[in-house]
Formats: sequence, structure tokens, C-alpha cells
Amino acid sequence: MEKLPDNARPKSWSMGNVDRPGSVPHPNSPSGQVLVQFLAVGWESVDAHKAARETPEFNEAIKPIREKMLPPPKGLEMRHVSFTKI
Repeated sequence: MEKLPDNARPKSWSMGNVDRPGSVPHPNSPSGQVLVQFLAVGWESVDAHKAARETPEFNEAIKPIREKMLPPPKGLEMRHVSFTKI
């Protein structure tokens, strides 16, 4: 994220793991199970996220991550959501 141009950086991010259940079935895993990592990235908008994904810096940074990770388990794919302050 630090290598992205200033106008393409997210506003915030947080990462954690899902521990209930600790692992979920995955057909592409050698063990048949995977641990789930959760990453919430705060972009200004969906369009800002899409624009950032088009930058060479983003593609360079995400490439080694994508090479090591399995496709997400069904139902746990990337999603765009909107948070409302209460």
C-alpha cells in the first residue's frame, strides 16, 4: 500500500484471522482445510479501489500474495461494503 501513488492509497486497513471455525474446507488445499485471513481495506469508494487495482504499483505488490494464496472458499470472496457510523 505504501508504494501506491498518494491518490490511489486506501484510507485505512485492518487484518485479522477467523478463529471460529479455525479452518474451513478447501478442495485446493493439500490438507483439505485452510485458515481464513480477513482483510478490511477502507477505500474512498469502489471506483477508487478499482482505479488503484489498475496501477503498476498495486499489481507489483499484490502479485507475490496472489501467487501464494489459494482462491477464497466459496462465500468468502472479496466484497465491497459500506459502513455507517452509528
